Amino acid sequence: MLYCLQILASALFSSPAMVALLLIAAGAAFVMAGAAAMHCCFYRLTLHMGDEVVSERHPGSRAVEVEAPPPRAGMRFTGWYTDRACTRAAENPFRVPVRGAHLYAGWEACGEQEDDYAQTVSGEVLCKHGKYAAVSTGEGEQEQKTDTDDADVYVRFKCSFRAKLIQADARVKQMYNGLRSELLSYIGVRERVSWEADSYFIGKELFARVKVYAKSITVHFALDASDPELFGCLYRDDGGRARFAAVPVRCRVTDARSYKNMLAVLRLAAERKELSYSRVEEYGDIPYESRDELIEQGLIKLCAKSGGKSVSAEKLRQMIAAGVRVQTATSYFARQRQTAGRADDESAAQ
Repeated sequence: MLYCLQILASALFSSPAMVALLLIAAGAAFVMAGAAAMHCCFYRLTLHMGDEVVSERHPGSRAVEVEAPPPRAGMRFTGWYTDRACTRAAENPFRVPVRGAHLYAGWEACGEQEDDYAQTVSGEVLCKHGKYAAVSTGEGEQEQKTDTDDADVYVRFKCSFRAKLIQADARVKQMYNGLRSELLSYIGVRERVSWEADSYFIGKELFARVKVYAKSITVHFALDASDPELFGCLYRDDGGRARFAAVPVRCRVTDARSYKNMLAVLRLAAERKELSYSRVEEYGDIPYESRDELIEQGLIKLCAKSGGKSVSAEKLRQMIAAGVRVQTATSYFARQRQTAGRADDESAAQ
C-alpha cells in the first residue's frame, strides 16, 4: 500500500502542470468550505422601529427583504436607514454582514395614515337607525355653529378579524382557508376567534395566532426562535414583545412562496409539540360584504370623539344634523394617545 502511494505521489508531482492543477483544486475546495461555513452561520439584525427594538437572526448567505414596521398613528414610514439620524438609506433587500447590523426606521409626521387595526374615514359618517351615510363637506358649503359642541367630530371604524377577512382579497381568503385546514388537521388543536385574531390552542396553551389584512396574513407560532431547525426558513423573532412572548416566531404570508415557508414552520412547531396529523378540509365560503352590512352585524364598530370626549351614536346624529363637521380620525386619536402617554409618564415619574 505504501509503495502504491509513493508511485501515485511521484506521478502527481512529476510535472508543473499537475502541481498547478492540485493547487487550483485545493483552492476551490477551500472556497467551497468557506461558503458552506457562511451558509451555516446566522447573523444578528437589530431593527429600531421607534417604539420598540426587534432582534432577528438571518442566514449570512442571502439578502433578506426587510419588512416595514407596524404603522404608527399620525406618522408615515419613510424607509430603513443604517444610522440613527436616518440620513443613510439602507438597501432592500439587505445583506446582513458578519458583524451584524442595526437598521433604524425613519418616520415623519403625517396627518392621515391608515392604522394597522382600523379603517379611517373622512366626511362620511351619519348615524340614522344604525346606518351610516355620506355627508358632504365641500368648501362651498357654509358651516353651521351648534350649541352642543364647537369642536369637530372625529370618527373611525374599528374592524374585527372577521370583518377584515370578509373584505380581504380572494387570494388571501384562499390562503387562510388552507392554513386553517392545516392547523385543524393536527389532533388536539382547537380554534377560537376573538375580535382581533384567530387563535389556536392545545389545551390551554396557545399554539398559533393568525391575523388577516387586505393583502397578507401574519402567523405567530409557539416555537423557540433559536431552534436550529429553523435554518433556511424566513421568520421574525417577536419574543421581545410582551404580547407575543408565547408565540414569538412570526411568518408573513403574501404569496405561494411565503405560504410554503409558513407551512414548513408550522410542521416544525407541530413536531416540537409532538402532535399527530389527520387531514381535515375546512374550506368555507367567505363572500365579500360591504361596510354597512358588517356594521349592522356588529363586526365593525364606530369610534367617535369630540372635544376630548366620547360621543354616543345618538349624540352623533344630533351633532351631524346640526351641521358639525366630520374630520379624519387618525390625527385626532394620535394626539389623544400621545397626551395619555405623557400623562402616564408624568404619573410614573411622580
